[in-house]
Amino acid sequence: MMHIGPRIESLLCGVFLFACASWACSDDATQDTCQPGQRLICTCDQGADGEQPCQDGQWGPCLCPMDVMDLGVDSTPFRGDAADAESDALNGRLLDGGLVALDGHLDSLLPSTDAGMLSDDGPLDAASPIADMTPHDANDSAACDADAERLCFTGPPEVADVGQCRSGTQTCIAGEWGPCRGQTRPRDDTCNGEDDDCDGLIDEALVRPCFDGPDDAFRGVCRGGLSTCSQGEWGACEDQIVPSEEICDGMDNDCDGESDEDLAEMAPLAARQLGICAGVRQTCGGQAGWLAPDYGADIRYEPQESLCDGADNDCDGTVDESCPDCGNGIIEADEECDHERVHCVDCRVRPVDVSDGGEFPSGFNAGGFDLFDFTLDGPYRVTLWTQAGGCDCGGDAECVPIDPALALSSGQQLIVSDNDGGDGRCPRVVLELDAGQYRVLLNSNVDAHIPAYTFHATFVSLLPNETCNRDGVRNGPEECDEPPPDCLDCRVQAVTMPRSGAYPGSIQAGSFDRFRFHLAEAGNVRLETRGLGGGPCPGDTTLGVYPIADDGEREIAPLAFDNDGGLLVCSRIDRPYPAGGYEVIVQGLGRAPVPPYELSAEIAGQPPNDD
Repeated sequence: MMHIGPRIESLLCGVFLFACASWACSDDATQDTCQPGQRLICTCDQGADGEQPCQDGQWGPCLCPMDVMDLGVDSTPFRGDAADAESDALNGRLLDGGLVALDGHLDSLLPSTDAGMLSDDGPLDAASPIADMTPHDANDSAACDADAERLCFTGPPEVADVGQCRSGTQTCIAGEWGPCRGQTRPRDDTCNGEDDDCDGLIDEALVRPCFDGPDDAFRGVCRGGLSTCSQGEWGACEDQIVPSEEICDGMDNDCDGESDEDLAEMAPLAARQLGICAGVRQTCGGQAGWLAPDYGADIRYEPQESLCDGADNDCDGTVDESCPDCGNGIIEADEECDHERVHCVDCRVRPVDVSDGGEFPSGFNAGGFDLFDFTLDGPYRVTLWTQAGGCDCGGDAECVPIDPALALSSGQQLIVSDNDGGDGRCPRVVLELDAGQYRVLLNSNVDAHIPAYTFHATFVSLLPNETCNRDGVRNGPEECDEPPPDCLDCRVQAVTMPRSGAYPGSIQAGSFDRFRFHLAEAGNVRLETRGLGGGPCPGDTTLGVYPIADDGEREIAPLAFDNDGGLLVCSRIDRPYPAGGYEVIVQGLGRAPVPPYELSAEIAGQPPNDD
């Protein structure tokens, strides 16, 4: 729709074509003379308002409405008097004041120009009062006629009315052009589907940085990309690198600041998957990718198998190739042992861990040996000795005559060796050792068969008892970690047995119980572990009886020892003792925990406990 500016509207009272047949104008129309440009409102026959222009100093006819072209202001046709409608005098004639009537219809009631009319959307097809439709530099100082209007533009002239750019208008005021109003100048392109910079292109070359990953991921391989504007919308982020799953390539793929981390579970299997190599995976070599593992990380691995340990050590699918006949009870070439004991596996001696101390039954064939390992976490007084049957080696007629030898070492360094220098004498060493790993080698002093013996190991911390953390778990140099009275400051307290009776106890893993009795004169003592109230044995126990020395401490070697050698079998010792004090040590076999139990004691010369 076409719109007419306010100044143009002030020039017209209506749209006119022919003179009215009768005069009914304002009082000014009775004056014979008028000034050019003056106009009066007059009344037509049908009561409609018309306009009476001044022509040559005289008032002209009253121009009344009739059919009119749609100027976008009012589509109602205008019509004049019938007699005047038939007149040819006005048809095609330029009326004074710039009104034009053509063939009985109004083409325009605006001052006539070659450029046509001005609208908000650009030049109109009809005549316009703007004398110059070419946009001008609004800052020029050319002289002008009062109230004249022209198009203006303060931007580059070549972009006027291109894209979003629009010319404005200037009005002449006091001979000078006023400000340029209503113009739209070029601006930086934005992603809106419009030609903002008025260069004839829409959203051209608009890109911006982008990144779809987390804000803290700008490290490693991660980097931002570029998004391009198209049809007023920002496109996808191109050429960016966001975090991805870590792979073995020496790069930080997940952009967390670390490279090739946590890949163990996703590593491919190694080439060798037989024997001890089953399940072994390749290792990540960074930019070199996945590499063959170090099979030697498993101490059992051998490039060419020589061990006879029941394992395929060279991962070729064959176990113990070229090994001797293990299991015939004879130690042959390349065999370390050949008997059915837990520490002899496939004719190879397996060290027994004795770090928690205790008694460890064993034995070996002629030419064999045993190994016992322990680890110390601080300085300790260590006592190591052997015992055969129920007494010391060669110390009693009932003893099995054996003559073992003991050697203690750390790494390749021999610390001490002892065989007590004679037939029928068991070795015993007492020494102070610092933190470290140690191994005891026991064999026969005369390379003889030793069918059964017991190895003993005790460890007493030389540090102040500052490790008692009372967490309920025995660890380090703690003897126990239970509430009093049986355990005080993580040291096992002895329970005095003043008379015969049943004395309850329970043992933590790695700990033991202490009971003491005294004989005023020599007599027999029967000791037995059993369930509470005389019930069945709650666990496999060992029982040792030790003389109490003059300093009040128990001696190292027991006078009697019994473990009854079977699962869930309680221990029992029934024998005479000389007069004196004795300490009874009850432990779980292998230092295992023992549920609540009781120690039954029948002590010579002492009546039963009434309780």
